[in-house]
Amino acid sequence: EEICGNEQLFYAVRKLTTAEKEVLFESIMTGNSLKEIAKSRNVSYLSVRRARERALTKLRRAMRGGRYEQL
Repeated sequence: EEICGNEQLFYAVRKLTTAEKEVLFESIMTGNSLKEIAKSRNVSYLSVRRARERALTKLRRAMRGGRYEQL
């Protein structure tokens, strides 16, 4: 079954880990830098950067595929 972009994105976001979702949304919604996010979460800059990169990679893959496995 083919699903449209919004649904596809919804299912892709649901597949992200909690850390990936939190970092991605905080960087988008607040505009905070990765350094600021790392400091507020008391984690390393590198872990925040990797979480955001993993999240974006997963979302790009899901959106390019045209299909996404529903949960």
